[in-house]
Amino acid sequence: MAKKPQNNVNVAQAPPYQASSPVAAALPQNQHLAHIVIPTNGSLQSNAPIGKSMQHLPMPSPQMKAVPTGSWTTGLFDCMEDPTNALITALFPCVTFGQIADVLDNGHTNCATSGIVYAVAPCFVSGPYRKKLRQRFGLIEAPASDRIIHSIFEPCALCQEYRELNNRGINPALGYHGNLSKQQTATMMVPPRNQMMN
Repeated sequence: MAKKPQNNVNVAQAPPYQASSPVAAALPQNQHLAHIVIPTNGSLQSNAPIGKSMQHLPMPSPQMKAVPTGSWTTGLFDCMEDPTNALITALFPCVTFGQIADVLDNGHTNCATSGIVYAVAPCFVSGPYRKKLRQRFGLIEAPASDRIIHSIFEPCALCQEYRELNNRGINPALGYHGNLSKQQTATMMVPPRNQMMN
């Protein structure tokens, strides 16, 4: 029986994974690794590599959940960073809450309605809005739980939430629709890119 001729094409291969590489050494032991090879040319030549090995990246485990890690821009007791709001909140906390609720509800509830509801049950109504604010900006629940903060330090919590929106470019005093109009006006005032180049 005649032997079949063997194909003597020498195919260059990507370098094998080395556990002692600096990238792999820096990774935690319990992380899954992805090794990706991307072809860079179509020719199969013995002296030219056909692939380029990329970095070994840690793959997230399916059980991992996103945990808020962002810090608040001001502290809970930094009320005097905005003395006007601190005074309004001390005298009329329902006004500050109504402005915050209007923004966080995307204009579905207005300031007056939220303020009236707040006057009936302040701590029970305002706590969930702190959670809404945290979820929107990925803020940590600190220095205590939202319910405890609003039960013990209600005016300070409202002032902090008001400042947080303000520091992120949203003026609660304007309400949701006022901020939307302001943003649209600012967008219309920016000249097109081709005019900026001339």
